[in-house]
Amino acid sequence: MNITITITKRENEILESYLGIGKVQEWLQHCIDNKIRKRLDAVIIEQTNLNPEKLAKAEKIEAIKSVALPTRNQRTKGV
Repeated sequence: MNITITITKRENEILESYLGIGKVQEWLQHCIDNKIRKRLDAVIIEQTNLNPEKLAKAEKIEAIKSVALPTRNQRTKGV
């Protein structure tokens, strides 16, 4: 899956001045991977009796294979 993120030239310059030239894509990928990991761990804690800290990524994905993932609204409302 490809996701497009749009930032201005100036925003890119700001990020590159902080991260280094050519490092924005890598940084964004790390941000996405980290958010996915956190959400995956939360689903495992909420929906299984497993400890996500003891599982590899592939094991985590397998553990929630049959779990119906709640939407953000459902999680917020406690449904």
